[in-house]
Amino acid sequence: MLELHGYLSGNSLITGVNAYPGAGTNVPLYILGSSLFGAQLAAQFGLPYAFASHFAPAALNDAARIYRETFDAHGPLAGPEAKPHFIAAVNVIAADDTSAARDQRRQAEDGWLQAFLGRGRSLSPEDLRAVRGHPQARQILGMLDRTIVGTQSDVVSGLEALVREVQADELILVNLAVAEEHQHRTLELLAPAAGS
Repeated sequence: MLELHGYLSGNSLITGVNAYPGAGTNVPLYILGSSLFGAQLAAQFGLPYAFASHFAPAALNDAARIYRETFDAHGPLAGPEAKPHFIAAVNVIAADDTSAARDQRRQAEDGWLQAFLGRGRSLSPEDLRAVRGHPQARQILGMLDRTIVGTQSDVVSGLEALVREVQADELILVNLAVAEEHQHRTLELLAPAAGS
């Protein structure tokens, strides 16, 4: 991280190695992680931290707590007004009715099971139903535990609750809808209104 900062600030730590065209751009650095180590590293350096709770939800609360409790405003990469900035990535599916949103979630779960358990072959709907109860499938589906699904108001309320829970300064929304029309509708329902 210090080397990357050196390249982007124009003060390379390695003689003769410079970034082109990045030298001197001072691109802001963020750490993206899915572990408590990432939270500790971001805090130690005094950098913003984005946590991948869209596939590592079990560590979300601990990552947010550790990051805020150990944040070093005088860390080696902290800016002059450094303060903790925690970003949570979260899966969302919004639809006009709850049933459609739940159906998209089920399809997304089936896609994850197919990707992780298919091993090069296509799993039938019967196969997917059969594997859902297996420990490995439960572990895979556990990666989607913090997915927020429902109508516009359901999802917005869920996001607001998540922000309060982990004191998130920012969210990264991952559109988990499977069908293209549902992906578009999720964006339409969750995008800020024009002019707001």
